Amino acid sequence: MSLAISIRKRATARSSFTRTANVLKEELNEVEPDKSVLDDKFIKLQTVNTELKTYDSVILDLMIAAEVPDDDLNNEVISCEEYLDEFISLSRRIKEKMDNSDLNISIRSKTDSSISACNDKRYKLPKIQIKKFDGHLLSYLSFWGQFKKIHEDKNLDDVDKFHYLAQSMLPGTRAYELIESYPLTSENYPKVISAFTERFGNQEILTEIYVRELLKLIIQNVHSQGKDKLPLMTLFDKIESHIRALESLE
Repeated sequence: MSLAISIRKRATARSSFTRTANVLKEELNEVEPDKSVLDDKFIKLQTVNTELKTYDSVILDLMIAAEVPDDDLNNEVISCEEYLDEFISLSRRIKEKMDNSDLNISIRSKTDSSISACNDKRYKLPKIQIKKFDGHLLSYLSFWGQFKKIHEDKNLDDVDKFHYLAQSMLPGTRAYELIESYPLTSENYPKVISAFTERFGNQEILTEIYVRELLKLIIQNVHSQGKDKLPLMTLFDKIESHIRALESLE
């Protein structure tokens, strides 16, 4: 990744960091901050902060490799430290608020009703990892089935959705190149989604492909002999899988 592209991507991440930090500051200034808002936004801030540190490291390495002047390197470090200081400051303020007894009382009134329902949930569910989209049309339905939840999340900014979409593309594929061709901004998110679904999620084309795959599966098995012939249950499962895909396109 070039220095210019890395700087542009970091600028977008920094904008997301600033927006999230501002929401946290506003909530912290409330007499009785909403714990759920603090929790959700701080988790997001941590995620963006981790992303920023990655970009910072990459950019600094690229600047050193390019032998930029020391003054520019120092300015880069100072710029990075400003965001780190902001993150540390907000972390401290949130901890102080959480330790405040008045806040604990207000939180308790909101959570007592759900404690009994949560007592039995002593297990921790694994995190859902979105499988990277490889650009194959037959992979679209399963990918979009996962990403759709992010796409329809009204609590996420479009630029954050764009980030998740870009991170979900397998590098070197047509899908990756398509997403990378759009500047990472909130305004471009609807455009890139439209282009993405038009190219990979066209229902007529997907229907033709699944029908063709279904027919090919049956014909190949009819003409196969011996070990090449699929067991009946395996054939049934594959046929049923294609049929379910076709049903989801209706």
